[in-house]
Amino acid sequence: MKEQVEKLDGFLSGVAAFSGALRDHTAFSYVVSLSEARSSAEEALAAHFSWRPNLTFSSVHVLQHGVADLELELRPFLVKNFRFGTKEEVSDLRKYLSFRVMEYVCAVVEDKTVSKVLKLVADSGPYESSSVFFCVCLEAEVLFMQFNDDTGFKKGRVPLTERGS
Repeated sequence: MKEQVEKLDGFLSGVAAFSGALRDHTAFSYVVSLSEARSSAEEALAAHFSWRPNLTFSSVHVLQHGVADLELELRPFLVKNFRFGTKEEVSDLRKYLSFRVMEYVCAVVEDKTVSKVLKLVADSGPYESSSVFFCVCLEAEVLFMQFNDDTGFKKGRVPLTERGS
């Protein structure tokens, strides 16, 4: 499972690198184990981001048809601000990339039981990255795919030349 998640993580990171200007968008995948203390995807994610204690979600959406809906839901996050091709070509590219992501997801899930699939939208301030998490909830763990729009974070950074010593 670990190797498949790492492959998915690399694929998502590579796709995000082609979206917008340099470092405008990032994407990751990882697995977080469930326990009695953190039995939901939201609790597991909060524990994973323990350095971010105020992590809250403005939207928690259960994908009605689970993994079957995931491919379509992922598409807008895979290619953002792409500068090449027509709208139809970008749409076709999104379809292809979401299909490839689903191949990786199926390899991770394999013979495990998927209890539900969630889309979580994290609250963010004007100078923070905005994040959307897709959560594939399994029996004992959650596969997360995280998509960040880092343009707000980049705007809030102070250039090195303006920092005090």
